[in-house]
Amino acid sequence: WPREDNPLKHAPHTARAASADDWAHAYPRSLAAYPVPSLAQAKYWSPVGRIDNVYGDRHLFCTCPPLAAVSAAGGGERPFHNPE
Repeated sequence: WPREDNPLKHAPHTARAASADDWAHAYPRSLAAYPVPSLAQAKYWSPVGRIDNVYGDRHLFCTCPPLAAVSAAGGGERPFHNPE
């Protein structure tokens, strides 16, 4: 496959992309949807494809509470309620 248009470069393929009428890739849709035969039995369809290649993997963002919220709880108390 061409370096810039191959199944790995565009993985993961979403269900929307694999079922769209427009398919401009050099490889077949079936390879994009099911790169290995076992996936035909139990396929997880990613809700999104790659957004910015590996940038997002290397530049993670945290959704943790700010340190001020944790320190405001003070005294070892938990800043959030856990019903369990």
